Amino acid sequence: DNRAVVNFASNAGLKTIWLGLSCFGNTTSSCFWDDASGNPIYDNFNSYSPPGYYGNCASMFVSSDYGTSQGKWSSTGCNNAGSMIFPSANGTQASTYCSRVQFTNLASVHSKMELDFIRNIYKGTNTTAIYIGAQADTSDKFNWLDDSKWDFDYMDPLNFNKGKCLVMDVQGDGLWSQVDCSQKMEYLCKQKLIAPATPAPTKIPLEKKQPEILLDASNCNSTLFLAPGEISSFGYPDYSSPPTYCTWRLVTLGPYRLGIFFDFWATYGALNIYDEFGVNIGQFLSPYSRKPFVRYTPFNIAKVTFEPKSGGTGAEVDRGFHATVLPVS
Repeated sequence: DNRAVVNFASNAGLKTIWLGLSCFGNTTSSCFWDDASGNPIYDNFNSYSPPGYYGNCASMFVSSDYGTSQGKWSSTGCNNAGSMIFPSANGTQASTYCSRVQFTNLASVHSKMELDFIRNIYKGTNTTAIYIGAQADTSDKFNWLDDSKWDFDYMDPLNFNKGKCLVMDVQGDGLWSQVDCSQKMEYLCKQKLIAPATPAPTKIPLEKKQPEILLDASNCNSTLFLAPGEISSFGYPDYSSPPTYCTWRLVTLGPYRLGIFFDFWATYGALNIYDEFGVNIGQFLSPYSRKPFVRYTPFNIAKVTFEPKSGGTGAEVDRGFHATVLPVS
């Protein structure tokens, strides 16, 4: 594969290309492929530019000008320079059009890369939001209309509206929001390119295990916290837990930044956000109560610290904070 990529890229006249690999340490075990397939089984890093040495991203030398280094990988800084749109309809009409006219379904979304692909379709247009192919059942749980697995979630943590249909913001971060299905807006249909060549293997039922009792879901003092996920003050939402100093090293894969969406804040504590180079990009000391807010990091690595402070009684007792961390473009 490595040689095939080199031949293809060099024949196209390229000298260096990006690899879809993010490294957060100086060994390949700290590297992860951007398609979420895990650590690299094979690597070809140059001895003088190992993982993480020059930056958290990776590139490949493909030109013959590099001599014996042709085909070698190098760590590098991540900031180096290296469809059809349909008329507006309500949720039911959109789903019907896709199924009866296009013989498809409203689009389901299964990765950040697919989400970015959809956003790119509407780049430069006046469309701000579109229906996507998810609807809520009687228990208000969303499922894809094409019966595919719900294996990716990009709900807007700061949007608290309720509805049975789902729309995607195509001009912003691509976040999803619930809406009433009677609203009219544009929509996107999606069709599979090919059918599976072979039937899926038979699944052997596994013995069900009792869910683990999770005493604390704050992810406090995580050595490496890979987005998406949630962070909070220790013990949240049980504010009777002892005050605990917490730190998080947040990272995300690929060419993304981090969005930290604070949906709950009722604390006298001090929270600081630092970028990859230790520059403070957000300090929150007061007031006790805040409306939901978001902070974006300039890079794909950040550090968050929280120093609690006991105080308050009754309605203003310290109840901590909660935030959702997402990869954003």
